[in-house]
Amino acid sequence: MALLVILVCACGTLAVSWDLIYEGDKVPDDPVLGDDVWDFYGTTDICKITPGDELHITDPSDKTCHLLKPVENGEKGTVEARVKILSQAGDSYTILMGIEDGVIYTWINLYPDYIQLDGGESHDVDMSEYHILRLTRDGADVTVYVDDEEVIVGQPSRAGTRKDIIFGSGSTAGTGEHYWDYVVFTMEGAFSPEELPNYPSTLAVESKGKVATYWGMLKSQCW
Repeated sequence: MALLVILVCACGTLAVSWDLIYEGDKVPDDPVLGDDVWDFYGTTDICKITPGDELHITDPSDKTCHLLKPVENGEKGTVEARVKILSQAGDSYTILMGIEDGVIYTWINLYPDYIQLDGGESHDVDMSEYHILRLTRDGADVTVYVDDEEVIVGQPSRAGTRKDIIFGSGSTAGTGEHYWDYVVFTMEGAFSPEELPNYPSTLAVESKGKVATYWGMLKSQCW
């Protein structure tokens, strides 16, 4: 443990970290999450946890479940998720993730074969396999990354009044099936993967809280 302390001192103040980590091992509105519980619109009846600790949403045409975490200021932030999409039909926002600042909604709309910045550019990618998606927002400037690669740059376009991080099933009429391995965010700024490494890269071992895990986090932030 003394070595760990020395490493922290050698690195100086650690780089920015994620404000909230949802690891997909509980339904997001489960009270066991405590302060990390998510609000929702619709019903979490269509949300299940798989044996592999993934959030599995199967969205019929008469239900929805978009999951919300309130934030004080959504004008600048970073949200990241590891997700796969098996099917989508209906409104563009049937499956989405993003940041809402009380004036403008900034979403990525997700499909099995591409993603799209709502009201903006799209990027072809096979979302039937897991990918790490990241959306950053700095005022009117939005950047989207897939597996740490910048793929879309644009500006948000849809007006709205909520202030929160949002993901999941966004349209009652739409249908879809999707898996979320984790969702993380920070409202400290709009960070590229170089400035804030993706969440899995900070985990050296699966057992959390051990020195090896902290060593992995230090390596990602100091090298």
